Amino acid sequence: MFVGKASFHMLTAFLTGYDQHALRHGGPGLTGWHDWLVARRGRDCNHAWPARSST
Repeated sequence: MFVGKASFHMLTAFLTGYDQHALRHGGPGLTGWHDWLVARRGRDCNHAWPARSST
C-alpha cells in the first residue's frame, strides 16, 4: 500500500483508519496495542498514542 511520504503522521493516520474500520465491522481493531507495546519494550512510558483510549 502506498501512503505517500513516510512519516509518523501518515503511519498514525493509517493505523487510526485500520482501527476504526475493524471496529465498525466487528473486528478487534487495535485493542491491546498499548499493552503489546509495553510488553515489547519491557516497561511503560508517559508517551501517548494519538488515538482513543481502550479503557
